[in-house]
Amino acid sequence: MDSEIPEAFQKELTCLVCLNFLLDPVTIGCGHSFCRSCLCLFWEQAKVPASCPVCRQRSEQTSFKTSFLLKNLVSTVRKANLRQFLKCEEHLCGTHKQKKTIFCEANKSLLCLVCSQGQEHKTHRHCLAEEAAEESWEKLAKQMTSLWEKIQETERNLKKSSRGTDPWMFYVYRHGDMIRRTYQMAPPFLPEEEDYYVESIVKEGQNIYNQLRRRQEEIIRKKRELREIHKELIQMCSKPDVELLQVRSEDVSESAQLHVPQPLLPELPARPMSGLMDWLNHFRVNFSLSNEVSSQHIRLFDDARRLTYEHDSLHASLDGGTLKYFASWGDQSFTSGKQYWEMLVDSSWDWAIGVCKDFWIRKDDGILDASNNDNFLLVCVKQDDHYQLWTTAPTTPLYIERPLGRVGVFLDCDRGSISFVDVAKRTLLWRYDDGVCTFPVRPFFCTGHRYYFNFQLIELHSLPLFHIRNMDSDTLQVFQSELTCSICMNCFLDPVTIDCGHSFCRPCLSLCWEEGQTPRRCPECRGISERPDFKTNIALKRLASLARQARADHDHSSEEQICVTHQEAKGLFCEVDQTLLCGPCSERPEHAAHSHSPIHRAAEESREKLLKRMSSLWKMREEIQICLNQEANTTQSFEDYVALRKVMIKLEYQRMLLLLREEEQLHLEALEREAKEICEELKESVFRMSQYRESLKEMYKELTEMCHKPDMELLQPLVLTWNRCPLYRTHLAQIQKPQPVNPELPSWPVSGFLHMLNNFRVHNVLSLTRIVHHAILDDGSALFEDDHPIVSRQPQGGSCVVSWGAWGFTSGRHYWELDVAQSSSWVLGVCKSIFTSDSSISIGAEEAYFLRSTKVNSQYILSTTSPPLVQFVKRPLGKIGMFLDYDNGTNHHTNLLNLESADAGDSAEMAELPGPYNCPKDLEMVLPKSQDDWSKEDIVQLLEYMEKSIPSNERHTFKTTQSMVDWEKVAFKGFSGEKCKLKWLEISYNLRKFRTLKEIIQEAKENVNNPSKSRNHKKHPDLPKRPLTAYLRFFKEMRPQYIQKHPKMSNQELTKVLSEEYKKLPEQLKLKYSQDFQKEKQEFQEKIDLFREQHPELVQNSRKPDVPKGSRSKCQRSFRKMCKK
Repeated sequence: MDSEIPEAFQKELTCLVCLNFLLDPVTIGCGHSFCRSCLCLFWEQAKVPASCPVCRQRSEQTSFKTSFLLKNLVSTVRKANLRQFLKCEEHLCGTHKQKKTIFCEANKSLLCLVCSQGQEHKTHRHCLAEEAAEESWEKLAKQMTSLWEKIQETERNLKKSSRGTDPWMFYVYRHGDMIRRTYQMAPPFLPEEEDYYVESIVKEGQNIYNQLRRRQEEIIRKKRELREIHKELIQMCSKPDVELLQVRSEDVSESAQLHVPQPLLPELPARPMSGLMDWLNHFRVNFSLSNEVSSQHIRLFDDARRLTYEHDSLHASLDGGTLKYFASWGDQSFTSGKQYWEMLVDSSWDWAIGVCKDFWIRKDDGILDASNNDNFLLVCVKQDDHYQLWTTAPTTPLYIERPLGRVGVFLDCDRGSISFVDVAKRTLLWRYDDGVCTFPVRPFFCTGHRYYFNFQLIELHSLPLFHIRNMDSDTLQVFQSELTCSICMNCFLDPVTIDCGHSFCRPCLSLCWEEGQTPRRCPECRGISERPDFKTNIALKRLASLARQARADHDHSSEEQICVTHQEAKGLFCEVDQTLLCGPCSERPEHAAHSHSPIHRAAEESREKLLKRMSSLWKMREEIQICLNQEANTTQSFEDYVALRKVMIKLEYQRMLLLLREEEQLHLEALEREAKEICEELKESVFRMSQYRESLKEMYKELTEMCHKPDMELLQPLVLTWNRCPLYRTHLAQIQKPQPVNPELPSWPVSGFLHMLNNFRVHNVLSLTRIVHHAILDDGSALFEDDHPIVSRQPQGGSCVVSWGAWGFTSGRHYWELDVAQSSSWVLGVCKSIFTSDSSISIGAEEAYFLRSTKVNSQYILSTTSPPLVQFVKRPLGKIGMFLDYDNGTNHHTNLLNLESADAGDSAEMAELPGPYNCPKDLEMVLPKSQDDWSKEDIVQLLEYMEKSIPSNERHTFKTTQSMVDWEKVAFKGFSGEKCKLKWLEISYNLRKFRTLKEIIQEAKENVNNPSKSRNHKKHPDLPKRPLTAYLRFFKEMRPQYIQKHPKMSNQELTKVLSEEYKKLPEQLKLKYSQDFQKEKQEFQEKIDLFREQHPELVQNSRKPDVPKGSRSKCQRSFRKMCKK
């Protein structure tokens, strides 16, 4: 092959158009192959459907891929020819008589191997001649492809320019005619302004027409120039490889830098028309958009693009109907009169507004056909960076500035014409001829942007803003004064309406009530408000937003808010750069990719963010206030308890004969030291919480002041404010809230204490056991509760196991032990009387001495009765010892783990106690309600006898009056006094006790006569269940896996492990649980609202009465006085 290449082989690799080797070869449908550039040039000159230059067979395809096989074969032939050419003697090196196989890129010459290593060419870059020739052919092919694309682009630009130039003056004169008819239609317009307006339009149109002609001539010249260069490159292809290597790369790449002139887009300026908007507003109408359609078959905007760009253009290759559009039309038809309305299009595209028949929107095609007269629309589409306006019936392009903001539609049914107005520029966009609309039509709006579609639906159903904008100054001032908070004297911010009817800002009302005294009163009429919290008044909030927007529109008209470059108002806010922009500035390259929004909308969004932050701050402030109150109460109780514990320890050491005096002194000193440290911690905690509360309050006030600033001041320094204050940059969830101190004294063992107690040990003291629903004292307080154990509250509905002794103690000393390791909530001690029934047990409260463990939030608290006191020591986890000393009239509870006395109850009357008592709580056991012989009439009669036995002037507390009741006098029929007392304890179990006994009896009568009134609506079977929080969802999902892996792990340990695992989860995984919780929470709110509508009687009865704060008992106050003495 290297020595001789057959002519037949070279012939098959020759293009039949240029008769040279194939350059960038392509194979068409018939099988023939040609150079790409030759085939494109042939098809362009033929001006007929694409066909093969050899067999004339028509080609359906016009775009082909390069045939790499032919390309490699051509490359092989060229290399072989070049090697054959270099072997000739006349082309050998004259000095060294060797073949010139090396190509010097610097001198563009062929060298032999020896010459390339010489001093002259040693520093130059060299390569093989075959590689250099192949690289030159590649550059030439790419250059011809790029040049042809520019020629095609020039052809397209020339067509565009011709389409804009030819009908331009016709459009100018027609637009002038529409302006004249509009001036003649409205009487307030001035004739002088009409003539000036039309003349300026014609003059401006003539100038633009001259520019279009010059640009068209420039494109024609550039087209000729490009074709000449293309011919030169074709001629270069016929040169041998050796001559091609000598061509400079600068000459080949020169055409790549040629500039292709773009067509001029003609556009008439929008000049304002005096009095146009004032006249149109006389015919403004309000209506609602309905019959929303969301479809992929609305081909309106795709058809408009195909009219803008021809079918054979590369820009017309669009897939119609692939986007989703939103369309809606008015709920009423217009048949007569004059109507005017506005639609917001802002800076969006792909929108259409106007009027239409009822049925045309259901058609899939033919919207912009010439025969379609069912709609009269103004359409805006975007292709690349160009916006084009079109009208329908007939389809006509508009060469005028695109409206930014609002577009007005004026329908004159009497004349049968429709006009479109640019509200911001106060000028006419298009006017249909009179008599074109002779049938009922509806307002129509269509867009591909869901945001603007929703905005129209919301705006048309709310108070129109133009009523506020068009108010005179006095009316607007009165309107804004009504929307002013009387506390801060600013426009309402998150307004709430209280019980008396007055409205205030929520932050102002919160600060006012926080600094004032209870009860809460209205700042204006001083009326008492029963509710502490109120919902936002949505109507006032929207009106206040409109008032701020009207005030902002007045501020935007000042010279300071006018863009210096474009002389337009800065109506947009760039969310990325935090700057104000006008419409043209927002379309610049540096802002085109950013997110923009109107100033009033951006300001309202910033206010909403600030309000949410303020709400979180105020909630944190309320939480810290509650903790502060609890800490103050705990401090006082703890100091009293320390004094009492000193007395108890002294008495205990005096009773223990075997205890050394030195140990007593050490014990007291250690207690004093520990108590002092805990008191210091409590005081420090109170001070820290007070500072934290004030800091939250100051931050809340600053945010309130920031919210009342004008829109311009609110947006521009927003970033500076966040950067200046570190607390603002910190997320609320990251602010560490001070935690209250848990005062707990350590326990020290008492030497010889247990050994002494074992001398009085008794066994099997608990023999009677029963599972009951309720275990209560006869004053109505439950033994088990989830709140503070000193205050009597309503008990929970779980059952408990009760055990007590079969015999009582009347003298001597007795000691026994009970194991409470398996129970978290328990009660043990001694009592005098126990009244039993099938489902409950009542214990006499006057002479009951109990030690009980209850759960408050996540902590367990130890407390005693008679008197009720909280024990600030660690809760025992093993065995508890009970010591009863009749000789001294005391009883003791002993923690056997550290051998220390937990409580020493002092009593002078402990004779004839029936025996010990134990009651561990079991929340998992639920038994049915007991049945007895009491009928409804018997219960009513019992309550009447009890009411008669109470003196009319009795004003004592419930407990005192109940202890004075003579139950033998209350007995009636076959019911003894003891049965009457038990029945009364069962009836009063679920009643609030902080009243007189007579008031409680009256409520019991109402409950008996109307049982549904006292029924708790939460127990209704149809009541929706609250959704699980994000953590509980994670706990429920992972708990079975951990139980299977660690079967011996307790529930407490399992909960602790899963809590730590949840904290370690990434934020993305936590977000999944949070989203599920928020979704179910919204569904739960909807279900609970429906439940309240269906069961109003349950909602009315579900309101719980306010419970006054508890006070210390007389016994506790007297005991404190004794301790101080």
